[in-house]
Amino acid sequence: MRRSEKCLLAGAVGLIAIGVVDVRAATLRAVIHIHSRYSHTGTESIDEIAKKAAEKGIDVFIPTDTFVAEWDYGLWPLRGLVHETVSRTSVVSVGADRYLERIREIRERYPGLIVIPGVEVAPY
Repeated sequence: MRRSEKCLLAGAVGLIAIGVVDVRAATLRAVIHIHSRYSHTGTESIDEIAKKAAEKGIDVFIPTDTFVAEWDYGLWPLRGLVHETVSRTSVVSVGADRYLERIREIRERYPGLIVIPGVEVAPY
């Protein structure tokens, strides 16, 4: 943490401690780790999921689509010559910029819905 960040954090904690800033706990209804069609396992578009979340009074929506879904199988000891690559729909295959642009559009369309983009990453 940089010095300026430490000073900002210390100032915020100080304002809370002396009662200038009122911090209260809030209960939020959230939907997390949902796969849309940006993942090979999703069945609905991210727009359809966001619409359903907003209609049901959800406060926070965290889509967690698969970041990359590609596997390379090879026949030992000739993996460089005899192999098969399997690729499925993922954020990388569709484009991360396109994914984040869609999130931005959803935030604009549903201003009462907190949308936090996420991705699922698995070490293969």
